[in-house]
Amino acid sequence: MTSAEEYFNNLEKFSKNPKTYGALLGWYCREKMVDEAADIFERMEGLSFTSACYYNMMMSLYLSIGEPEKVSLLAKEMEAAKIAADTCTYNQLLRGFASLKDYTAADGVLKRMGKDKVMTDWLTYAILGSIYVEAGLIDKANAALQKLEDKENVRDGKAFHSVIELHARMFDLLEVNRAWQLLKKSASLQKPGIDNYLVMLSALLKLDDADSLDKCLSEWESGCPTYDVRICNVILESYLKRNMIKWAIAFYGNLEWRGAAPNLEPVVVSLVTKKRINKYCRQGSQKCS
Repeated sequence: MTSAEEYFNNLEKFSKNPKTYGALLGWYCREKMVDEAADIFERMEGLSFTSACYYNMMMSLYLSIGEPEKVSLLAKEMEAAKIAADTCTYNQLLRGFASLKDYTAADGVLKRMGKDKVMTDWLTYAILGSIYVEAGLIDKANAALQKLEDKENVRDGKAFHSVIELHARMFDLLEVNRAWQLLKKSASLQKPGIDNYLVMLSALLKLDDADSLDKCLSEWESGCPTYDVRICNVILESYLKRNMIKWAIAFYGNLEWRGAAPNLEPVVVSLVTKKRINKYCRQGSQKCS
């Protein structure tokens, strides 16, 4: 028994209320303790302690363990119990349908939100945008991203991350750069941080724009006291995509004094692959051992 469970079990009966049950449920969901979460949730249902918040926790849990089909089942339970869904509920539903590649159902969620007068947020349109990109519906994806940018609460840096990432998936460099400039001017940022640069560098890597990537990297380096291992991995991958093996090795060799230790696996794989290709070319059609 964990300390959280022990604390809960030792509570007086009057203290076992929706908040304390919900706290234990939240802990189980964060730790992905599925059976325990399902058990405490069932007990909460029996006590009429459930609410949209706790259904959302269970939906998030099932999404995190790769069981998106259970999200819509929970939504139906909510409807039967006359528990009103909120924005988070509908966003979870969208994620579930995205995982199931049920694009028609995803469109239906947006209509239901309008019918139920539930507010959308920037995340709603980010999820929709991702769904449309996956389905190859580029016009609908762009329309969703425009609605995302039109939201009043789009001051969150993560909103711009979604815009950058989705435009990169659509191979639209112009829009990626435009979103990056908006991010840098965002009222919520004094200056872009590591996570912001990581998103932009990853987008430029995907777009194979070496010049812009090098420029963005220099901009980041000028204001960065230490290297971040995630960005180091992006830089290494960029060198390897350009077949700049010596640059990659030299870059790795200069990192120790900065306290960063990037993943060497891409370098090793690239070197081994290149060696095998060269060997195959020398030997003609003989199989490389």
